[in-house]
Amino acid sequence: MCAALQLNTCSTDTWRRLREQLIGSFTHALKEDMLDYDIVDVLTAINSVPCIATSSSCSGRIAVLSAPSPGDK
Repeated sequence: MCAALQLNTCSTDTWRRLREQLIGSFTHALKEDMLDYDIVDVLTAINSVPCIATSSSCSGRIAVLSAPSPGDK
């Protein structure tokens, strides 16, 4: 399965604010050693893509969601 990134969605103010919040939470959790060590490299790689951000993590669980607008899931 392949999901095409819709760059117009990535450029909305709503997405930028949501992504900033998610990346902030990720950075805090990383600094506080609150992430599963086994998946930190994967999360860092995923979060490096401008149109993608992680909202939770577990080394034993992965869910990928795509929505036309932030909040539409």
